[in-house]
Amino acid sequence: MSAFPYTPLQNTLFQIAEVILRAILRNLLLAVAASLTAIVTAIGVYVASFDTPAPAPILTPAVRTSRLFPDNAIWNLPCDQSPVHSESAKWMAANTAQLRTEFGDTYAGEYYA
Repeated sequence: MSAFPYTPLQNTLFQIAEVILRAILRNLLLAVAASLTAIVTAIGVYVASFDTPAPAPILTPAVRTSRLFPDNAIWNLPCDQSPVHSESAKWMAANTAQLRTEFGDTYAGEYYA
């Protein structure tokens, strides 16, 4: 019995297959290592962001006291001093059950903010 039971052609093909498989495995290992490095780096950056305090907002005196609308705008009037329509009580009594807030879009009859 021979030490090499395969023909020279078979041995050559096995050697070629071994070289190809080693290259594939090496590239796969490099890809996994690169992916793990990227993941670990991203996690490190994410965790490090918790150590850095958020900068305080810059509020100058002008920003603190400025109003969005002028002083005489309707939005700046107190509503408890506003006049009420003479029919308001009747409207409220008739429509109270149907009134609801609407802060966003509707989907299938449900409201989403």
